[in-house]
Amino acid sequence: GPPYLAVEPRHQIVRCLGTETRRMPWGEVEARRIEVMDPARGPSEAFLLWVDAEDVVLGSAELQDPTQPWMTLESFTRT
Repeated sequence: GPPYLAVEPRHQIVRCLGTETRRMPWGEVEARRIEVMDPARGPSEAFLLWVDAEDVVLGSAELQDPTQPWMTLESFTRT
């Protein structure tokens, strides 16, 4: 589970759409923008993830409106 990616047992398409700088509470982070889609449900239920270099999920949003994230990581301590 968070802050790492949790998945469903069905087949999913996971595709990197590029990289961007994300503003996080601890500073700016270079993140990959990942699209996750269940082919059985189609693109209407696809969502986005922003993932750092160590695969920690920084945030997520609906694909149709990525400007309104429904999850944002507020703090994380690496051990």
